[in-house]
Amino acid sequence: QGGVRVMIDIEVDVYDGLYSLLAKECPDVFLSGELVRAPSSFPSVTMMEADNYVATDTQDSGSNENHVKVMYEVAVYSNRATDRKSECRSILAVVDRYFIGLGFTRTSTNTIPDGEGKYLRVISRYTAKVSANHTIYRR
Repeated sequence: QGGVRVMIDIEVDVYDGLYSLLAKECPDVFLSGELVRAPSSFPSVTMMEADNYVATDTQDSGSNENHVKVMYEVAVYSNRATDRKSECRSILAVVDRYFIGLGFTRTSTNTIPDGEGKYLRVISRYTAKVSANHTIYRR
């Protein structure tokens, strides 16, 4: 049917791929598709699409989205008594390899304690440009 092509969306595919990889390489990790303040189990990873907007330089005169710019935010949580940062970083290395392999660029990584000393959270953000046929570009 005709009409305007809108909302290029790859979040489910990205999530499913990350889930499969973590299940294989980090089987004790719980993965959620929503960011949470404090996960119910540890170690834990949350992943969600935090931004998805039209790349206006490739939008056509019919207002069709030909590309979008996306940003995924991934948070890794550890509540280990010791070496929380090491646990987060080792899980994040798997996440990082996955996103870089897809064609994303990591734009930031921040380490954030919970304030009460119960867990540590490391957040990374990944960006890319995605075409209507779901091809992922670093730029």
